[in-house]
Amino acid sequence: SPASHHTSRSTDSPQFGDNNESLRKNHSSKRGKEPSRNGDNKIMCKHQECQGISFDRKCDWNKHMDKHDRPYKCNAKGCEKVQGFTYRGGLGRHEREVHKMHGGTKKSLFCPFADCKRSGAGFTRKENLTEHIRRVHRRTSMSADLHG
Repeated sequence: SPASHHTSRSTDSPQFGDNNESLRKNHSSKRGKEPSRNGDNKIMCKHQECQGISFDRKCDWNKHMDKHDRPYKCNAKGCEKVQGFTYRGGLGRHEREVHKMHGGTKKSLFCPFADCKRSGAGFTRKENLTEHIRRVHRRTSMSADLHG
């Protein structure tokens, strides 16, 4: 429902820092109270690369604008990821994997191909391992290689 959509951000796990939630709210409010609307009363993105993109709801426009503004910033001293992140989960993953915060990285996933250059390095995200296997080993499924 639309009401739950608006409250979902405030009920997210607090482990990634409530200060980023307030930064996002403050940042979004600086965009101005009323965004531009077209003749159909749809909200428009003013960025040149987004011509023709419109939104029915202001919350959807705000989420889209986060892609331009990247409101979730890493506060770790000397961090090179200065452009920020589009959503809180991205910042949380960055903090875990780069700065070893929030319990550090998840258990590494390793490439099953013994002769692979990356076989000892491992991946922290399943989708990255799957993409590696697809691109490097030209496979769409690991099951034949693991069980055959």
